[in-house]
Amino acid sequence: LGGGLAIGMAQLFMKLSFGADPDAEGPLASVICADVILVSVLCHFVYHEYLNAAQWGSVALVFAGLITMAGVFDGGGGTSVSPVAFSLAFAAMISFGASIFSVRVAAVGGIAASSGFIARTLILGAFSVPLLIAARWDSSSVLGILIPSSCGFMQAAGVYSINEALSAGPYTSI
Repeated sequence: LGGGLAIGMAQLFMKLSFGADPDAEGPLASVICADVILVSVLCHFVYHEYLNAAQWGSVALVFAGLITMAGVFDGGGGTSVSPVAFSLAFAAMISFGASIFSVRVAAVGGIAASSGFIARTLILGAFSVPLLIAARWDSSSVLGILIPSSCGFMQAAGVYSINEALSAGPYTSI
């Protein structure tokens, strides 16, 4: 249940961060994508999925690159990402990480991958209903509905694949 709520919050924070600074969507996306690093480091300590020296070096380099891309240290010509947008992107990263970690927790707890996927998807769906009701549909085009819908199906396929991969063994860090 927590995983479905976490993924819903992640998507909401991501949308809000992009709305807070539309010109910085690329750097904000890089911050959000750091959830992979977060989950790898967390599983290192919680599940003893130890990273070797090269992997730790990669984590440090990716983290430094993400900070640089986010524009926290404006070193030349560009404009920094707004602090509000960065904070929202950071919250999205934490929420996405929590969702992925919940998949790992469920797999270790013996919950079937398909059961975990169904539960997370139902929670996400319930979380989305009020937002869909509140949305303005009067100026939507068919393409404007089809593209996000297809992205949602691709995301569902990705989450299902993560569920299946994590149920096969302790591969969270990978």
